Amino acid sequence: MAPLFTRAGTTALGIALLVGVWQAIHLIWGPFVLPSPAATLRSLQAFLAEPAMAQSLARTTWAAVLGFVGGAAVGIVLGAIAGRSRLIFELLNPSIVAILAVPPIAWVILALLWFGATGTGAALTAALALMPLVFAATVQGMRTIDPTLEAMATAFGAGPGLRLLHVRLPQVTAYVIPALATAHGIAWKAVVMAEVLGAGQGLGADLATARAHLDLPRALALVVLVAAIVLLIDGLVLDPLRRRVEAWRNPDRGMAAC
Repeated sequence: MAPLFTRAGTTALGIALLVGVWQAIHLIWGPFVLPSPAATLRSLQAFLAEPAMAQSLARTTWAAVLGFVGGAAVGIVLGAIAGRSRLIFELLNPSIVAILAVPPIAWVILALLWFGATGTGAALTAALALMPLVFAATVQGMRTIDPTLEAMATAFGAGPGLRLLHVRLPQVTAYVIPALATAHGIAWKAVVMAEVLGAGQGLGADLATARAHLDLPRALALVVLVAAIVLLIDGLVLDPLRRRVEAWRNPDRGMAAC
């Protein structure tokens, strides 16, 4: 339990430092530059009490999850294939680089033209923004698979399933899981941006309304809400995956963490 408490304590300390810096900036430059944490919290509480909050949160969450899962799945599948075949990599790489080179704002505009102000366009924007990152991480992971370990596992009678589970996956996921953590944040940013610019629905639309009304505490409260959701999902889902991968790669450290 000690390592878990240490992680929680460190996270709490980091948040406390951030809030302290936030309060200091508020005191120096005033509420017209940065509302106080207390004012932002009150605005957040008011937003959470609104009847339409649940629908806005559900729309944004659905679009972010859909974009994350879709973009990550495509990136992993294509990256796994390209990582095993130099020819496939050379065929796919120009398209991946081109997608990476296009600013997310351009995908937002194209998605609005294709789908209108809908969750589908926001999800597509997120998927296209994060897919190249996951693709590159998967390719790198596939290329670092140690053939000596594969040969040893085969010599000891390990079948394809055991080799995949105990030899390949621990090596590949060491690259993919950190990329997925970054991609998850990108998905939320892309979706909120698409909703802000598309004047549709969701938390991004609420943020656009706050901007139009010059309601800085509400706008900042929505930013804090999105950041809190991303941190929560990262802590509950992605961080345990990272620790599991670390336990695979370093059994001694994994046992110590338990």
